[in-house]
Amino acid sequence: MKDAELKKSNAIGKAVSTAVIIMAVSNITSRLLGWGRIKVLAYFAGVSGDVDAYIFAFAIPDLINHFLAGSALSITFIPLFQNYLINNDEKEGWRFFSNVFTVGTIFFIVAIAISMIFTQDILALAGKNINDPGNPKQIVLTLRLTRIILPAQLFFFWGALLNGVQYAKKRFLLPALTPVLYNLGIICGGVFLYKAIGIDGFTWGVLIGAFLGNVAIQIPGALSVGMRYRPRIDLKDKTLKTFALITVPLIIGLSMTFSNELFPKYFASFVPNGKGAISSLDYSFKIVSMLFGLFGQSVVAGVYPFLSQLAVEKKIEEMHTMLATILTKIASLLIPCIGIFMVLAPSIIAILLEGGAFNTRDTALTAKTFSSYLPSAFFMAGALLFIRAYYALQRTFFPMIISTCIISVCLPLYYFSAIKIGALGIARTATFAMALLFFTITFFWNRHYKNKHLSLMVKNVGIITVISIVGALICMGIKRWALNIYFFSQLTLLKHLLLCMVAGIPSFLVIVGGIEAAGVQNIRKTIGTYLNKSLRK
Repeated sequence: MKDAELKKSNAIGKAVSTAVIIMAVSNITSRLLGWGRIKVLAYFAGVSGDVDAYIFAFAIPDLINHFLAGSALSITFIPLFQNYLINNDEKEGWRFFSNVFTVGTIFFIVAIAISMIFTQDILALAGKNINDPGNPKQIVLTLRLTRIILPAQLFFFWGALLNGVQYAKKRFLLPALTPVLYNLGIICGGVFLYKAIGIDGFTWGVLIGAFLGNVAIQIPGALSVGMRYRPRIDLKDKTLKTFALITVPLIIGLSMTFSNELFPKYFASFVPNGKGAISSLDYSFKIVSMLFGLFGQSVVAGVYPFLSQLAVEKKIEEMHTMLATILTKIASLLIPCIGIFMVLAPSIIAILLEGGAFNTRDTALTAKTFSSYLPSAFFMAGALLFIRAYYALQRTFFPMIISTCIISVCLPLYYFSAIKIGALGIARTATFAMALLFFTITFFWNRHYKNKHLSLMVKNVGIITVISIVGALICMGIKRWALNIYFFSQLTLLKHLLLCMVAGIPSFLVIVGGIEAAGVQNIRKTIGTYLNKSLRK
């Protein structure tokens, strides 16, 4: 019996590793393309009013996506759909899928149509930098870009469900291509259409990329796992009611993703003389999101179906073991990068974005907000991990309360930091909010479920943090020494790259050696395993 359980445990472990690797490879590719997307936007438009309008054009679509839980539906859908699979009642599972798909499509079409009609009235709530009567072209541009992007929200909804059925069947490859195709669409829109239609080219790229990544490629994937869809509207269906009950908290609550995407761009529109504030914040957040996505989001996405299965089987202790392992792995990959990147922020922004319309002034402005945003990458990843653990147990209401309370408390901080400090204050507030959310949600999880691995998690993360701070201080010392050398007196792109290598590589090796010597995590083995399996994929 023990041998059978051991074999099952090993099989699950291998499956988890495979899922995480697929998601990691996807995120590496999509984050590289994400950088390409940011680079193309920065090259053509820099930090400007046009980019402010483009970024703010996502505000209403983001609201629709949040309040109809478009991109988050798979989180609550997967456990319910898996229940049908576990009980060998797949036919009813597809009936449930058809019901959600049909009802949700109607809601999204109505919401998009209303938003198209009342776009100007909704945007009237924006700050003066967007809604400036003295600059009517800015208002017209924001309206037009918003209406181009709005229909993409229907594609995101469809993609969430099509991906959900594939995740439930432990198929990860095609869902992993969703962000890849989305970013490719935006890049192509910018490269091929900017000269002809300006910033509009990027928004058409958003629409095309959303369709290709969420619909065109996912329909064959869903069909390959046996998808059977028939238009169905049954509001009395018990599973649909359960689905609504556990999804409503996601809709009502102020989620982490929602606040990170919407609040900075909204409150940046109130920054006095803040032309370009929205742009610099968004560039910074997008680059931090690349780091978060690579070493945090991809890991959590790959682990979630397995957390969900353990939750369905009521194996809480196994969930604790998995959470402790994953959080330590996330910390060992993210925290060292955060420390070194904070020291090298100006050079990193110059390497990634400088050129074309993005000048040295834009680099200096963006580097400050980037440095302030960086710590949020770990807090976002850690909070997401424990929030998903709650979701796996179908306890969506409690994380909603915690998230909403914390983000609501931070709303005045966002406003006053925007008025008094500017874009830098908004970035700091966002990081503070994520840190508060992480510590709070982790505290309540461990208190409620009596996690025996809590002390080990705290110890491991603490050791990683201390060693990373030492590494960051070494990096700072080397950087200061290098900048005193005549060769680095006038920094070019190549010299920025050399500075990062001279200061960053030795510091990172010190951190890796320290973490491995402390016995917390074998980072080289982890990265090596990922790379070897990725190449075999």
